[in-house]
Amino acid sequence: MIKLVIFDQDGTLYKRDNQLMLTTRKLTKDWLMKSLNLKYVEVEELYEELPKKYPNPYYGFKSLGLEIENYMSEVFDKVNPSDYIDFNDKLYHFFKCSKLKKALVTFASPQYTKELQNKLKIYDYYSKIIYGKELKTYSKRRSV
Repeated sequence: MIKLVIFDQDGTLYKRDNQLMLTTRKLTKDWLMKSLNLKYVEVEELYEELPKKYPNPYYGFKSLGLEIENYMSEVFDKVNPSDYIDFNDKLYHFFKCSKLKKALVTFASPQYTKELQNKLKIYDYYSKIIYGKELKTYSKRRSV
């Protein structure tokens, strides 16, 4: 029996190739360039290599001496998800009609997450929203 359905936010509730993902990726690279005083080509290499050593982006950023709160404010909190995604009627009806408990797990900021979920009109249908920045291990698997 299914007791809880856990959703990962980005690339799950909307298409992975959506402009929203591309925008947050670009802002992340810009943030890395600025924070580490790197050239674009160096950031591209870092962006390729860091996930191989640190599958969790928070650990990768921390290994470079960067702060997660700064990442949140300089990347996610600068984006208005409503500019990039549209309401999805099928997704909304699934959330509205499903009797299953639902949880959301995300590495994004609370502000960004609330704006995105409100745009999709599904924010109020979660039993719980878990933010990676609040977890001691930054692991989505250990959050529920």
